[in-house]
Amino acid sequence: ALSYARVRGITNIVVVNVGDIITGAYMHPNQMFGIEFDISHQVSEALDVMLNLLDRLNSEFNVTFASIAGNHDRMNQKDKSGNIPSDSAAYVIMNTIKLLKDTYGVLSNVKLVNNYSDMHEVDLTINNKRIVWTHGEKVKRNNNDNSYKFQAGGKHIDCLIYGHFHTFQIKSGDLCQEVGLPALKGMDSYAKSLPTEFSAPGQCFTVVPKNGNIYSIPVLFKGDEF
Repeated sequence: ALSYARVRGITNIVVVNVGDIITGAYMHPNQMFGIEFDISHQVSEALDVMLNLLDRLNSEFNVTFASIAGNHDRMNQKDKSGNIPSDSAAYVIMNTIKLLKDTYGVLSNVKLVNNYSDMHEVDLTINNKRIVWTHGEKVKRNNNDNSYKFQAGGKHIDCLIYGHFHTFQIKSGDLCQEVGLPALKGMDSYAKSLPTEFSAPGQCFTVVPKNGNIYSIPVLFKGDEF
């Protein structure tokens, strides 16, 4: 994505964590056998990775950064119905970055999106195009009307971007591009046990030109190329 931006003279980059910035540990019975760190260390590692990324971008671009809480980010991992909005690892990381910016003046070219009170989705208008990011629990991948679930105020959505499913998918529905992101971790034993498709580990970047259509480019990894 950085190489693409440099070659094409792109100056503004929006970075959105669409959830599951950590794996968690207690959500699924078999999950603890495959994780590398406990939750505290996962949060610390994720913060370190995100700060390094933003610091690198800060030196070259105008950056907007936002974060969404995924189901694996929940501090209350046992009781989904009892989850408090923003009680998540995503909030800890986002608020720590805000504290560093406010206190020490770091990341001067990074603007943070304030959705701290309810981190379920991010809604931004970029070059007159409305883009909504969500983790993906409300998305029905086989339906073409997912954008209706997010049309707050009756305003049309041009692009809906989500994660959650570990599978890359792009399709058009109701004049809205839907982008299902692959998971950076790929698959784990629990996800493989489900009757769903899955892709290689990956990421995706979406280009929003001032004139023209939105388009998304996946970056998939295989073997040791990660």
